Amino acid sequence: MAPRTAPGVAAAGVRVRHPGAAVDALHLPGLMVHSGELVALRGPSGAGKTTTLRVLAGLQPVLAGTVEVGGRPLYLPQDPSLPHARTVAEAVALDGEDHPDDRAVLDALRTVGLDTEILALPGGLGTPLGERGQGLSSGQRQRLALARLLREAAAGPAVVLLDEPTAHLDATAERLVIAELRALAARGCAVLVVAHRPAVLAAADRTVRITPPAATHRMPASAPSPEPAVEPVSVVEPASVVEPASVVEAASVVEPAAWPAPPAAVAPGFDVGVGPTPEPAVSPGLGAGVGAGAGRTGAAEAPRRPDGGRRWWRRPGTAVGLGAASWLAGITLTGAATWLLVRAAELPPVLTLSTAVVLVRGSAVARPLLRYLERLVSHEVAFARLGTWRAEVYADLVPRVPGPALHRRGDLLTRVVDDVDGRVDGLLRGRLPAYAAWAAITVAVAVAAVVSPAAAGALAAGVAVAGGLAPWLAARHAARVDAATGRARAELRDAVVETVEGVEDLATRDAAAALAVPDRRSRALSRLESAAAGTEGAASALAQLGWGVAVVGVAVAAAAGGHPAETAAILLLGTVALAEPVLTLPGAAVARRAAAGARARLAGVAAQPCPAGPADVVDVESAAVGVRARLAGVAGQPCPAGPVVAVDVVDVVDVESAAAGARARLAGVAVQPGSAGPAVAVDVVDVVDVESAAAGARAHLAGVAGQPCPAGPGATVAAVGGTAAESTMDRNPVVTVGGLTAGWDPDRPPVLRGLDLDLPPGRRVAVLGASGSGKSTLAAVLVRMLDPRGGGVRLGGTDLRDLPDPVLRRTVGLVGDAADHVFATTVRENLRLARPAATDDELRAALAGAHLGPWLERLAAGLDTWLGEGGTTISGGQRRRLAMARALLADPALLVLDEPTEGLEEQEAAVLMTDLLAAATGRSVLLLTHRRDGLAHVDAVYDLVDGRLAPAEVATVAPAVLTA
Repeated sequence: MAPRTAPGVAAAGVRVRHPGAAVDALHLPGLMVHSGELVALRGPSGAGKTTTLRVLAGLQPVLAGTVEVGGRPLYLPQDPSLPHARTVAEAVALDGEDHPDDRAVLDALRTVGLDTEILALPGGLGTPLGERGQGLSSGQRQRLALARLLREAAAGPAVVLLDEPTAHLDATAERLVIAELRALAARGCAVLVVAHRPAVLAAADRTVRITPPAATHRMPASAPSPEPAVEPVSVVEPASVVEPASVVEAASVVEPAAWPAPPAAVAPGFDVGVGPTPEPAVSPGLGAGVGAGAGRTGAAEAPRRPDGGRRWWRRPGTAVGLGAASWLAGITLTGAATWLLVRAAELPPVLTLSTAVVLVRGSAVARPLLRYLERLVSHEVAFARLGTWRAEVYADLVPRVPGPALHRRGDLLTRVVDDVDGRVDGLLRGRLPAYAAWAAITVAVAVAAVVSPAAAGALAAGVAVAGGLAPWLAARHAARVDAATGRARAELRDAVVETVEGVEDLATRDAAAALAVPDRRSRALSRLESAAAGTEGAASALAQLGWGVAVVGVAVAAAAGGHPAETAAILLLGTVALAEPVLTLPGAAVARRAAAGARARLAGVAAQPCPAGPADVVDVESAAVGVRARLAGVAGQPCPAGPVVAVDVVDVVDVESAAAGARARLAGVAVQPGSAGPAVAVDVVDVVDVESAAAGARAHLAGVAGQPCPAGPGATVAAVGGTAAESTMDRNPVVTVGGLTAGWDPDRPPVLRGLDLDLPPGRRVAVLGASGSGKSTLAAVLVRMLDPRGGGVRLGGTDLRDLPDPVLRRTVGLVGDAADHVFATTVRENLRLARPAATDDELRAALAGAHLGPWLERLAAGLDTWLGEGGTTISGGQRRRLAMARALLADPALLVLDEPTEGLEEQEAAVLMTDLLAAATGRSVLLLTHRRDGLAHVDAVYDLVDGRLAPAEVATVAPAVLTA
């Protein structure tokens, strides 16, 4: 892109095609934005409006066409992630501002009407934020990101690119934002805004309509794309003339063949990174945006051994014995070979050497064989423990992730991967080698004491230094630096994950500033690790020195003891051979210390309060059937700020098939590579002994699910012979909310205070409210991502907290920011999260009900089309409608719609809400919205004010039904 002397945008003949797609995502014949103009882009969802902004921001390569951006670009994406911001003040700080002035921050917040709301929080400008601004409502996050952009724009005229800046905002906040956009244009900025709302469109100087590329443009993704038979047009309202192409400089053309092909389509019955998943006996519903397993029916499970089914050769003691025997075989080999060489020098009869020859050969064979067996058994033991420990972490995380703990994915990734691996290392490289080494040392010293007490004394002194003092010093230093190193490692991963996730927020910033946070944290971790390595090296040197002294002492004792030459040689070289187990002790001590730190950090997860009771994980087999739903809080179901990293639990499909060799996969974070930004990939850990892991995981998870959570009562565990109990709840229960008091952060006043609502079967109710009034909090309580502080919710007369998790997930479904995550897999598999047994016809019907039928028809691969991580290959409106299709497919009795039409044009939103509410006939619907779409088709409308509901003054709706 060539620079211009004044802010402005010129684009002509721009075509964009996503990697692996067979049709264009954008065809833009022409676009001009001049300095001092406010231009709005409008068009149906999926037309390419967001893609246009990404092209202008330098995030999206073009297939053809020319693009020119003059001046410095500033870009606000549709879903800002607020990368690296830990507090409200940091979210508004500019690059290089370590401590922004409070007055400047408040002035910026005042421009978007956010100052009063932030100052009302207990922490004020220092209010902590989680990843993606968790802790604030969607509208507050949007305005916070806009406030920062307005501070940047104050430095001088710029090209300002805004993707739906008034999304999630009420009318008052929207007017403030529009006024600021007009002010930007008045100061000479070229402002281009994607908008659907009438107020923004009315305020624009011009509106440019983007139409989707014609279906006739579809062709194989690997072939060059000719010009379409039917050209889409940019309709300018009012009419405007595109400037001559002479002002537009040619841009490079990226051929489709240069793009990487998408991953192969995932066959039905498989999750990305997960083994084959059996279909449940009862089709699960959709709760909080994903399906829930209904449990598995069938024969009762056979009784299990008390030790989890492990045989004696799969126990830690066996590994210790094999390890000690291997080291003793090595010492025996050294001793026998020494005796043989010394004795052979005297030229005795050959037959007198035969025993030694056999001993040498036998120990030479035994040493590597025993070591191989030790490695096999110890790794089998370790991986069996890994499955159990990993399951413990998931069981602790699932009910806590939606809460106020402000966990970030880098921290979670460290705990799920590094800390669990650290515990395994503590067993595999710490305890087991140490026990085996001490066993070998004890036997060797005892034998030496029989042969030469003086030599045994020298050995004991060497063991005291090399096996006692050196490991103690190494462990002591490891204990001091472990917490700091673990924290630094988690912070570095936070920075890397947030930098990749926030690539759109960082795209138009200075490159050095964008990478400053991960670079700084990488250097800090490097310093800590270097210091730890230096101390560990010093401890190892001390151990070497101590054992060297022991060798000298044994040599002196052997020479002074009058022993035969053979015996003296054996004592000396045996001591040298004994160094191998002795010198493993410092490293083993460090591994044990690191494992203790990892164990403490993991325990910290379980000690944190739950926003909702522990997940109802009844049995590993049942959990495997419903694994997609069990991970609603971890795999794509975010804290209230947005999607989090998708993870998979130990997928124990069937113990018999697992024993036959099936693998359970534990995935960390996987960020699929896109057109801009690197990929972050985390290895999959193979669980070798699935049977043992399943037994241990079952015992632990059943215990967790049956225990109360520190912050609230535990969920009832419904288990009958390993199968989830069936509920007697009505298919269409009455929903009663009584005296509900709730809020995410226990340190803040509750946002809902004494809220009452009755929702009979088939009743459709709308709740209006300003940004931050508590609409999403109400939705979170209804799907039990959050437990009430007071009052409660009853479903069919049963308290929500007493319902088994599978029953709740089948009964209540959510569409909103907390449930619209798109996984890096096919359209089919994204939909089948709601109902794994759904047929292709049912999937297509659900998409048609969400007005995605025409979009599906344009996809060359149909349901097998690959969707990027987080839905990077589809628009925001399409992503929200995909979540609607999942909800329709699950067919819950209560459907909670949280801002379901954000990202859609007014007319498109109205038609969609009409059809969606018509399709919801017979089920209860709770609509939470700022907009008026669909209000004519609901039975009651309420305003949410000061934490309570009051009837709204809407003439087209029936009278409200509030409980007394």
